[in-house]
Amino acid sequence: MIIFISPAKTFRKSNIKSSITPVFLNETQKIVTKLQKLSKNDIKTKMHVSDKVAMQTYDYYQSFNKDSQPAIYSYFGHQYRHIDIDSLDQNDLHYMHNHVYIMSGLYGLLRPLDLISFYRLEMQDKTLIDLYAFWSPKIDNHIKTHHKDEILINLASKEYGQIIDHLDQTYTIEFYQIKKGKKSIHSMEAKKLRGLILHYIIKHKISTLNDIKAITIDNYEFNQDLSKNKVITFTKDVSNEKITKINTQ
Repeated sequence: MIIFISPAKTFRKSNIKSSITPVFLNETQKIVTKLQKLSKNDIKTKMHVSDKVAMQTYDYYQSFNKDSQPAIYSYFGHQYRHIDIDSLDQNDLHYMHNHVYIMSGLYGLLRPLDLISFYRLEMQDKTLIDLYAFWSPKIDNHIKTHHKDEILINLASKEYGQIIDHLDQTYTIEFYQIKKGKKSIHSMEAKKLRGLILHYIIKHKISTLNDIKAITIDNYEFNQDLSKNKVITFTKDVSNEKITKINTQ
């Protein structure tokens, strides 16, 4: 079983060491070379970000590869806080490195212990090229070469999950809150649950679809009626709770 997750836009510094390089490092370097030629204003206008983010992104690329660290210890978004990498032991980390990929607009695919530099480049960004067109055939080929007969679990957002959801062996996990018969999910809630279920899978070394369906996470349980084709749906009844914001992406 191989699990695919999204990256994060926020990072943290770590003293954890690694010597493992990303599988598509050569392709990444080519993209970085082009990004390093962009001015702060180019980044601001083409990536549609604020002055502050543009300056930070510019600095990321100008100092690229100077302070590399393992990917799983670098990302620090909501999902990653709930993966809680600091609570995992060496056996967990070894399992994770061999069973998890982080999809990235800059790196294509990352294993947890692959060395990365801080960056900003979403998969849907078209500042330089169509990243979906660039990475999809490379990722397809990598999966067919290295994971041909394995179950693939899509635990990523729609932006990244669409890269692999067409593959025959891909199963997508979705979470919904149910209120008066209607399903919805807050984007931050979905990120939290992806992190929590990945943490559980790693700690328990889950390897089958049936074992995934048996998981209960934060009162979300497998819902047979809402699961169809290759979508595994977890739901929680919140009829007595207030949902303040809805995001079904």
